[in-house]
Amino acid sequence: SPARLFRMQRFMLHGFEAVKELPVGIFDLALDERESFIIRGRFGLDGTGKGKTYSCLGEQLGLSKERVRQLFQRAIEKLGEVAKPFESTLAPM
Repeated sequence: SPARLFRMQRFMLHGFEAVKELPVGIFDLALDERESFIIRGRFGLDGTGKGKTYSCLGEQLGLSKERVRQLFQRAIEKLGEVAKPFESTLAPM
């Protein structure tokens, strides 16, 4: 749907800003462990403060960088769906 596409594009274009505005713990509720690890690592929300590349995350998980990119995309889509009720509280992009 156009609304779903818009939410997904918002997270892809404004990833970190949109992700960091979500309520604490949403990753664990919406994503499986591997997806959560990838999102946290990609945006530097893993305690390092520095985002990791798909290659780096792939090495840690024993996956190709393409597979990590695919899982990242799927996780972003899930977060877009979960964020739907919070859209009115997220800062405009």
